[in-house]
Amino acid sequence: DRRDVIEKKTTLMSIYDKSQNLYQLRVLLKDAGYHEQLSIIDAECKDDKVELQTLKNLSQSPNSVTCLAVINPTTFVSSEDHKLRIWNTDKNECVTTLEGDGIIQCIAVVNPTMIVSGSNSIQIWNIETSKCIHILEIEDNIIRSINVVNPKTIVSGSMGGIYMWNIETGEKMCHLKGNGFTRCVNVFNPVTIITGGSSNTLQMWNIETSKCINTLKGHSDSITCIAKLDTTIFFPAA
Repeated sequence: DRRDVIEKKTTLMSIYDKSQNLYQLRVLLKDAGYHEQLSIIDAECKDDKVELQTLKNLSQSPNSVTCLAVINPTTFVSSEDHKLRIWNTDKNECVTTLEGDGIIQCIAVVNPTMIVSGSNSIQIWNIETSKCIHILEIEDNIIRSINVVNPKTIVSGSMGGIYMWNIETGEKMCHLKGNGFTRCVNVFNPVTIITGGSSNTLQMWNIETSKCINTLKGHSDSITCIAKLDTTIFFPAA
């Protein structure tokens, strides 16, 4: 039970834009449940310290938030009620609500008019019409991670491994068998992706040959997420 684990404020952050604004999701323990507040935070570095100032609080989410993505001024927020809400943060207004086919575990923004969500399947959404234009299904269910490789291709991670998809046609391009349950995927460069999961290792794949070109070891537990800055990879474990 998460109420037994979370005793202090925890945060989930996503980069807002190229300025110093960040979005911060604050999860607070309150009574028997959660009180969640989505806020816009200004982050400023002074004397090697980061000072945070709340610029705006958005309306509360009715359920625990699972992930978020941002294209200024639009924020995409998914929650445990299977819904993906699209917010205009300038107006502090929920513009529309999309209905997923399960708890949405991940979101990826393809372009200003297209977003992809992962739950029991991958759903590709037209943002302007709020319509699902493709449903991509796999045998092992529960998509844990999605990332955009290029304007026509996405990659997903799940219990059955790594899948490459053509988002224009909905075609499954290839299936890569990783080491165990793939929890996270990221794009290292136009021809290389990085995956991590229950094997406690990172794998680097050449997407043109569908071959694993390197395996990075060092963690003693499952890798839960991957971030990349230039040629440096950050990957915390469970």
